[in-house]
Amino acid sequence: MLSIDDRIKALDEAKRILALGKKWQRNLPGERRPDFEGAAERVFRRAMNKGVRVTGKPLNIREGK
Repeated sequence: MLSIDDRIKALDEAKRILALGKKWQRNLPGERRPDFEGAAERVFRRAMNKGVRVTGKPLNIREGK
């Protein structure tokens, strides 16, 4: 179970991975490009497939109030 804050952090991490993929340059001729998109997708899916843990007091909602 992830809290909402943990889920947001994972999504930000996925965004940073994709941004890094846009800046990546080869150092050696013929060097293979790492799979930035795949890594970002794995982080995103791991965050989305876990349940959300709600922290704090539940709201007491009553009819007519």
